[in-house]
Parts: sequence; structure tokens; C-alpha cells
Amino acid sequence: MIQFKKPIVSIIIPTFNQLKYTEECIQSIYSRTTIPLELIVIINNKNDGTVEFLNQLSNTHNNIKHIINDENKGFPISVNQGISSASSEFVLILNNDVVVTNFWLETIVDIANRNELIGIVGPISNEVSGVQKDKEANYKTIDEMHLYAATVKEKNKKKCCNFRALRFYVHLLNEK
Repeated sequence: MIQFKKPIVSIIIPTFNQLKYTEECIQSIYSRTTIPLELIVIINNKNDGTVEFLNQLSNTHNNIKHIINDENKGFPISVNQGISSASSEFVLILNNDVVVTNFWLETIVDIANRNELIGIVGPISNEVSGVQKDKEANYKTIDEMHLYAATVKEKNKKKCCNFRALRFYVHLLNEK
């Protein structure tokens, strides 16, 4: 079993069906993240196989919690359930259909730690509206996505933008 230090980030993943996406999301987190974390998965349908998947995964990872709702509580309530269960300095809200890239979480935490006035951090993406949208993103496979993300990370090293509002699927909240 993998042993972790106290988690730096609690990743909240609300789910409602879509087991395949949840599996891909969590597998990408474990293969692309190096800092200590805890996963808190909120399950809004216990009949889609997510509970069994997480129980299997907890045999090799001791940093998974899950909350099972008997009915679909919806995104806001699910997120609040996860936040209430979090034990880390940072809380990250992640949609279950996201596949993360190398150093994704390390970069977000680094930005949040640069200035104590920063309260929420969010990424650029090909699947978001507004100023966070990366209009140059053009890839057809997950492998191409990882190559593109590495290029963007290098190009934007140590850069960050201020947005009036963050949109979509990844938000890191500084609980300091």
C-alpha cells in the first residue's frame, strides 16, 4: 500500500454515473501527481459501479474517502459535503470527466502559495469559456494532449493571469 504524508490538497470529485470518466480521471491523478493528496469522491448514484471501483482502489491507495448519497444531491451540495470532509490546507474541486497532465497540481499549488492574497486558482483549458480558454489547443488524442500541455507549461512558466471569475472544472481554494 502506498503511504502518504499529511495531504497538501484535498481533491473533491462529485460524481453522478459516468464510471468510465471517473476511472480515467482518478487514474490520471495518480499517474500525474507527485504531491501528497487525498481524494474525496462524492457518489450520487451507488449503482453505477463507482463504489466497487473505489473499494478496489483503496486496496492500493490509503488516501481515498467516499461519501455515498442515496439520491442525486447535485453539484453544490456534493461539493460542500466533500469540503466538510477535507483535511488539507487546500481544497480542489474537480469534475470527474477531467484527465490531468503532468505537474498540474504542483503548478496550481505553487501559484496559490506565491501570494497570500490569492484565494482561488484555476487553469486554462481547451474546454472552458472566456479568458481561460486556450484557443490554440488542437490535439486529437490523450497522448497529444500531454505533449501539448508540456509545451504550454514551458511557454507559460511562472506566469499567471488575474481573472474576474473562474469558470468550469478545476478550482483550488486556499483554506489558510
